[in-house]
Amino acid sequence: MEYKIRSVLEEDLVSLEELLAQSVENRKYSSKNGNLRGYILYNKDLVKVAVHKNELIGFIISYVSTPQKVKIYKLFVSQSHRKRGVGKKLFNSLESELSKRISGLKYLSVRIPKKFINSSQFFRSLNFKTITRINNYYKEDLSFPFTVNSSIIIRKAQKRDVNGVLAIETECFSEFWRMDRIKFARIMKYPMSALFVALLDNKIVGYNYNTLSVSGLDGNYVRIATSPNFRREGIATALTSHAFKWFKEKRVNQILLSTYADSSPHNEMYSYWGFIKIDQEEIMAKKYV
Repeated sequence: MEYKIRSVLEEDLVSLEELLAQSVENRKYSSKNGNLRGYILYNKDLVKVAVHKNELIGFIISYVSTPQKVKIYKLFVSQSHRKRGVGKKLFNSLESELSKRISGLKYLSVRIPKKFINSSQFFRSLNFKTITRINNYYKEDLSFPFTVNSSIIIRKAQKRDVNGVLAIETECFSEFWRMDRIKFARIMKYPMSALFVALLDNKIVGYNYNTLSVSGLDGNYVRIATSPNFRREGIATALTSHAFKWFKEKRVNQILLSTYADSSPHNEMYSYWGFIKIDQEEIMAKKYV
């Protein structure tokens, strides 16, 4: 069967959105996807499509999360065209594009929902390895009635705070998960994101990063980190209380978050705060340098 792989075109958008609708795995996450039209038009070369007789039969969408890391948002091939090498050719086309665009690419990663765990075999054939598994949660009730340590000061991060935030980043996360100075600078400038820092005695002891979905309907509680020397001081609770106030101001419908599946303290904490587990995903990555 003949088909070709190319970058997405503006005239592909309607068909692409129809395929996207077929690929939605979870009702709770559908609004998180938001309207990808603007992103796709602006990043056409990061979106590859498979075409057979002028019909779109598959796609791969990626985005640059940091200068050295790219994430595959979704890879999908219509049911009638599977097991014919379409997925692999879509991936190869994207990988070739990334090699031209990004110097020093370190990681290309993908999140695989548990219900589609068989897809992990496909990515292993492309030299991806499992990094970890994560649990996804949501919370529709935006109340946060938990006691906050009044001695902890929470405020929006400023340029002068970046070194302190990076120090905590190094203490708390492995290389794959770490964000760099450029990423934090972008977060502070982006109007749909918020980076908060926690201070004790004028020292940064934790931070919390949140953002809104493209649609603005969902709040994404992206990351929280506390310096190991200051844990069990209520810093996470203080940061999260502040985050919930921000989400309320933005009038989101629900808050979404992810955490390591094997981290009992985090899973217990989020359950205690009223988050409900949705599903589990496997994080896989291919390392280049």
